[in-house]
Amino acid sequence: MNTILFITPTTDFIASIHWDRLKASRLKALRGDDSMQTLADRAGVSHQLIQRLEKNQVSPTSRSGKSPTIAWTTLEAICRGLSIPITDFLHIQVVQVSKDIPKTY
Repeated sequence: MNTILFITPTTDFIASIHWDRLKASRLKALRGDDSMQTLADRAGVSHQLIQRLEKNQVSPTSRSGKSPTIAWTTLEAICRGLSIPITDFLHIQVVQVSKDIPKTY
């Protein structure tokens, strides 16, 4: 089941997303036979980050007890290193909507 993410022309930035075991497993599977260092080099991140993400050992971004997250830009870089769109990694569909649509919230 895909999630649909609606983005308006003025809403084009998502700061971070929740990281969980499913995403950790997906990252490891998509890396395949490549080493963590190879992926890290392609993504421009440390191999320690790849290792922590795959082991689901990311630490919460705040001390308020919120779920662990990863910066959207970091995940975009990792997905570029994997040669896949971030939307495929997250199993989401991005739909561009006009700013003329009235907000209902």
